[in-house]
Amino acid sequence: MSVSNPIITMRTVHGNIDIELLPEKAPSSVTRIIQLVEKGAYDGVKFHRVIPNFIVQTGDISEQFPEENNKPLKAEVNNTQHVKGTVAFARQNGDLDSATTQFYISLTRLAHLDSQYTVFGNVIRGLDVLDKIKQDDKIITLALIK
Repeated sequence: MSVSNPIITMRTVHGNIDIELLPEKAPSSVTRIIQLVEKGAYDGVKFHRVIPNFIVQTGDISEQFPEENNKPLKAEVNNTQHVKGTVAFARQNGDLDSATTQFYISLTRLAHLDSQYTVFGNVIRGLDVLDKIKQDDKIITLALIK
C-alpha cells in the first residue's frame, strides 16, 4: 500500500472493506470513483451480481444518478493482475470504453481478466468480508477516508 494513495471504505452488513485506489494505474477512473463516492452515489446500492469464486459486482446507480450512465470512461487497461480483492470497472457488450459506474471485486485469481479491464483499486482490509456478500446485499456507505 502506498502512503499517498486514496482509500475508500465500503461499509456492509458483514463488515468493512477498505480499498486502496490506484491513480498511477488509472487516473481518470480514480477521479470518477472519488467524485461518485463524494456524491454519496453508492450509498444503499445493491450487489446485483454475486458469483462465488469469481466476482461480486455493484454500482448500478442508474435510478439515483441516471446522468452518470451517459458518461462512459475511456478504458485505462493496465497490467495489474486480478487476484482476490482486485477492483475494476465493469463494462458493457465487450466495449473497452463503455464503463460508467458499475465495478466488480475479484474473489480469486482471474488471470483471464488481466489486461482486459480497468483495474483502479485493491482491497487492503476486509478480504474476509467479500466471501460473505450475497446477491442483493447493499452497500451501507462508501466513503473516502484518505
